[in-house]
Amino acid sequence: MRLLLAFAFLPCLWSQVTVACTPAPLAVVRSLHVKEMGPWECFLRNDGPATRTLNPEDVEIGVLAIRPISPATASIILNDHQSHSAAGRVLKILTIAGQASGVVLALVSKANAGLGTALAFGTGFVPQAIQIVQGEVPSTTPFVTNLLTGQITLAPGGTATRMIFCAKQKNPQPIMVKL
Repeated sequence: MRLLLAFAFLPCLWSQVTVACTPAPLAVVRSLHVKEMGPWECFLRNDGPATRTLNPEDVEIGVLAIRPISPATASIILNDHQSHSAAGRVLKILTIAGQASGVVLALVSKANAGLGTALAFGTGFVPQAIQIVQGEVPSTTPFVTNLLTGQITLAPGGTATRMIFCAKQKNPQPIMVKL
């Protein structure tokens, strides 16, 4: 009976997940002017015969040598850099200018109809300018949507790819570990 129980739990001992992390080109986040951290792509593969469920912390502990940054911290840094980019600043200014022009238009149009008409014509371009600038603001969506968050369940032979951010390093080298 003991021998039968030992064989029943044996597949769990073989179940290993290979994690291979490689640094993504820094040009990927260059548009956001992020210098404090670098993106890494992590490829996970279940090499065992049993299904494995991993927590993000399991992977982060396994790749501790590359100094991973928590997904929440990475998201804060990315969003902060997005809002402080040149296009982000111009977008804020245009948005405020558009709101202010509405107030000024209301005040001036009562005093001077000609000036009010000119302002109305000019403020008509603000929404188009905002739309153009919004297209220039770098998006954090590709990074944030694929961050290593939540549990990952891998069937035997199953794979997954997630993004992590790590502290900036000189000459980062790929890393491979078994979990």
